Amino acid sequence: QVGYRVYRTMGFEESAVFAALAANSGPYLAGISASSGEEREAALFADAFMLYHTTPALLKKDAPGVYAYMDLLAKNGGDRVAVDDLYARHPQA
Repeated sequence: QVGYRVYRTMGFEESAVFAALAANSGPYLAGISASSGEEREAALFADAFMLYHTTPALLKKDAPGVYAYMDLLAKNGGDRVAVDDLYARHPQA
């Protein structure tokens, strides 16, 4: 899955900002379970990434903070450090 690959290759497992957002996600994202051998946070990122691109209204309603984070990610070329910094300075949830 593309979202999982982005999570791993772009270093999002190091993001304290995304970890905090994932811990406080809405009911849809909270229901996501990780596959065997996969971290829950990685699974949540992958599903949120997919929702952002396929059903953004659902993600925005369920987890506005995660939506805002994914929006910054899409608009800033996948740079985790830049996205974390932008989100931390201007939280949108």
